[in-house]
Amino acid sequence: MRNGVRQFYVQTVGISTGLACSTQVANLYLACFDRHICDTLHASIYLYKRFVDDTLVVYRRGLFSTLAAMLNSFDESIRVTHDVSELEHYTTFLDLQITRKDGVFDYSTHRKKLCTYAYLPFNSCHSFSSRIGIVHTEFYRLLLTNREEHNFNSQVAFFYGKLKNRGYKPSLVRKYAERYKWTEKRNILSKTSEKTIRSHVVPFILPYSEAITELGTTGIFKMHEHFLPSSFKSSHRLISCHTVGRNLFRLRYSRFI
Repeated sequence: MRNGVRQFYVQTVGISTGLACSTQVANLYLACFDRHICDTLHASIYLYKRFVDDTLVVYRRGLFSTLAAMLNSFDESIRVTHDVSELEHYTTFLDLQITRKDGVFDYSTHRKKLCTYAYLPFNSCHSFSSRIGIVHTEFYRLLLTNREEHNFNSQVAFFYGKLKNRGYKPSLVRKYAERYKWTEKRNILSKTSEKTIRSHVVPFILPYSEAITELGTTGIFKMHEHFLPSSFKSSHRLISCHTVGRNLFRLRYSRFI
């Protein structure tokens, strides 16, 4: 919706939105575009980052007109747009709002205006771990995307309100939020970064049931991890996966999945 008018767009070129391969396809398609920009303006660009169609460029003052013209002259099928009102003091990139203050960049969580926050309802038939996984994921994201504590606290309060609208009890959310205190930010993020170094995942596939989700199989793997050789633990991670029965959607569209 723009200026109070609802607009609809029809995609006629490219792959369907939301496909898992979209990131790789975008990187292949825009590889020459990225190289051209960086090679041509390498002396005037301090930072160039792009994820699919979202691009962040930190450049020398006074270069904007040249940069905008170059971005839109490389290929007629690639159109780069920007919001003029945001150029002077802040911009957005992915889920970050980046602000320039006295030569220093500050960042906080960016909330898109069209987001409906339709989190999984608490009374859904999904497993309890699926509902709590939303809480864990969002609190970790808020630690990652906020530089200042007051911004983090503000985003946490916002998240509480959205979860309450979906039937989540504040006392339950508060219980899990204790694991993501601002004072423990450095420790939490460092532990997660250590896990990402393990490039190989070993899945244990188990039949799904409500009972097995209460066992905490991933925690059991972690508890007995010391039995594994150190060389194996340094490059592998054990996880549990659940098989699911065929529902109406899978029965109808099984030929596509």
